[in-house]
Amino acid sequence: MSLLYWPGLSGEFIFDDWSNLALLGQYGVIDTAEKLWLYLSSGFSGPTGRPLSHLSFLLDARTWPAEPWPFKRTNLLIHLLNSLLLWGLLRQLLLAVGTPAHRSAAVAVLATGLWLLHPMWVSTTLYVVQRMAQLSALFSLLGLWWYVWARTSHAPRAGWPLYLHMALAVGGCGLLAVLSKENGALLPVLVLVLEITVLAAHDRRQPHPPTAAFRTWRAVCVGLPAALVLGYWLALVPSLWGGEAGARAFTPYERLLTQGRVLWDYLAALALPKPGGGSLYNDAVVVSTGWFSPWTTAFAWVAWAVVAGLALRWRTRWPLAAAAVLFFLAGHLLESTFLQLELYFEHRNYLPAALLGLPVACALWPKAPAPGRPWWADRRVLAVLLLTGLAAVTAQRANVWGQPFVQALRWVQEQPRSPRALHHLSNFWQRTGHLEEAARLNRLALELDPNGLPWVLASVGLDCQQGQPPQAGVGRLLATLNAVAHQPQIATAQLNQLFAYLTDGTCRGYTPAQVLVLVHEVRTSRLARDAQPVQVLLWQREAQLHLQQKRYVEAAQAFGQVRQLTPEPDVNLLGVAQLATHGQYRQALALLDTLQPTTAAAPGLPRNMPAVHRWYMAKVGYHEREMQRLRQALLDELKDLPLDAQPHSPEPPVR
Repeated sequence: MSLLYWPGLSGEFIFDDWSNLALLGQYGVIDTAEKLWLYLSSGFSGPTGRPLSHLSFLLDARTWPAEPWPFKRTNLLIHLLNSLLLWGLLRQLLLAVGTPAHRSAAVAVLATGLWLLHPMWVSTTLYVVQRMAQLSALFSLLGLWWYVWARTSHAPRAGWPLYLHMALAVGGCGLLAVLSKENGALLPVLVLVLEITVLAAHDRRQPHPPTAAFRTWRAVCVGLPAALVLGYWLALVPSLWGGEAGARAFTPYERLLTQGRVLWDYLAALALPKPGGGSLYNDAVVVSTGWFSPWTTAFAWVAWAVVAGLALRWRTRWPLAAAAVLFFLAGHLLESTFLQLELYFEHRNYLPAALLGLPVACALWPKAPAPGRPWWADRRVLAVLLLTGLAAVTAQRANVWGQPFVQALRWVQEQPRSPRALHHLSNFWQRTGHLEEAARLNRLALELDPNGLPWVLASVGLDCQQGQPPQAGVGRLLATLNAVAHQPQIATAQLNQLFAYLTDGTCRGYTPAQVLVLVHEVRTSRLARDAQPVQVLLWQREAQLHLQQKRYVEAAQAFGQVRQLTPEPDVNLLGVAQLATHGQYRQALALLDTLQPTTAAAPGLPRNMPAVHRWYMAKVGYHEREMQRLRQALLDELKDLPLDAQPHSPEPPVR
């Protein structure tokens, strides 16, 4: 298995890896308990912050930047561990329906192999940040195995050993899964699927039916958390009729319609995997705007209703097949319905597809050897050929992931109408100085999505590098910022990259004064008016541009505007440090005197990870120490300067 993935371990970080892993360097080398807790509470992916996933990244690096190889290696090890847990679960499910022990072990090995070797998981295993999905699956598989083992090892009657196992399997493993990624909350729903299929078949084989006390505990341990998850899901249903797309190009209702088709695409890719690059960029998916736009939308949802209905009806006759189908659908409840996420990602199938190989393995592995049958007619030969084919495609795909430029080329070949894939390849050509090809690909991305901020921003830089007047690119940028909504955090990061490029000296067509004009123009856009992070960025950039031009009073006033927009000490201490770097110690002290350290969160339990982060910073006095250290450093600098050399300002530095 390791040999199949080994070529892919040499690949690069990609896409969301950069923003999530950069937290490793936010507080310097993580070598103290305080830095550890500050880091673990800094996660921004989802309301939990996914601290267990971030904790696992410390296995590979304690600072940033870092090399990608160790991260990918750990992902591969987790994938192998998940296969062991899956084997245990599948074997336990087979035993639960009365399969002999020797056949249960063999069929479980085959079914696990069909999952483990599937090429769809290359994009999960070698995409570092998807460790979050892997770890959530790990704890979910552990909880499922534990629960099924406890149920099949104890009679379904009152008994504290059984009750404790059930509670720890669902509650304990569920909590760990959620702290890795939020869709771990589906664990009780997945347990419920097994209860109404495989475990119901197991109970029917017992001499005595489940007692009333056991059924009550099962309702509390499994039914109640499952109902809470489904209740949360149902509470969001009204958003379907709101018609608000937000920063997406589709509404929640349109996303729900589209997912019916996407789920069939997932199933087709699982059943008939093709050689390729396993692209992360699937933004060319056609959005369903109605039940018959395209017409396959209605057909897809009707087909899913029929499949789910048949699985429920025949769960008594074929419990393993019914469990596989319902498990797949239940596993997609959060990420593949109407929540405003991206439309398509292969990694969303990592756990939901875990049982799909079980009915296939049962069909391929005979219950008893057939004497006199030639070897080539044995269904086990077909099983070996199937595993070999999956392994070959997986090795080919992993090899592509180990060659970033080849990967970018392949993704464009597979997704020629994906603006993201085109932009990704354009970046490679731009980095190697092939500006004409980079510009051509970027123009194709603009034709497909005229308001896509990454390629609109790229056009400004490419125009500058090619010595063309920047007016066209800037005009397109301003039009885009006014035309559509963008995700504020992502847009802020992308704009920051553009301004960094325009001011680092690479782009000779822009002087600090010209970049300052662009900052003022962006400030009048719809995006800047609606998004505070963008406003903060623009004032920070204005202050830095003033510093470059030695206009220190204006720089201090711009940092003062940042202070009025946000009280966050981290943001404002950056302004203090930059003023001090330019020798403006009095201005820096004046700004520092206006800052307040982080205050504790509101009474009660923190509702999300940012609140936990603020509470911990206040508890340890992190910002108080930083402010005291910085103040003392500024005072020492002033003390060491001759009186006539100490910088001063004729105007109040901060408003």
